[in-house]
Amino acid sequence: ARAVGHMVGQLAKRRGARVVGVCGGGAKGEALVRRCGFDAVVSRHEGREAMAAALADALGGADGYTHYFDNTGGEVTDAVVPLMARGGRIILCGAIATYDDDVEYPPPLRRGD
Repeated sequence: ARAVGHMVGQLAKRRGARVVGVCGGGAKGEALVRRCGFDAVVSRHEGREAMAAALADALGGADGYTHYFDNTGGEVTDAVVPLMARGGRIILCGAIATYDDDVEYPPPLRRGD
């Protein structure tokens, strides 16, 4: 989470949401929890499978993510979409992870079931 993600997460917390941030980990992750009040943080540098597992664990027993603010696209989005609740909403703000890719974006989003 960077400047926009920090703001979106804090606004969501003010509305009573459980907020899970995705960032590079380390001190940035600690700051998201300590300073911004995020409930959990997942590192995007752990690899696709580890990130997907950590995102599933961060749900805390919920049936899926009801909202996802997407500012990066790519592997983070690929990991979150299968974890979305039915009727969940994705706010697509950017796709920086795919700006240099030679693929159509946004790709079709499917939960996998």
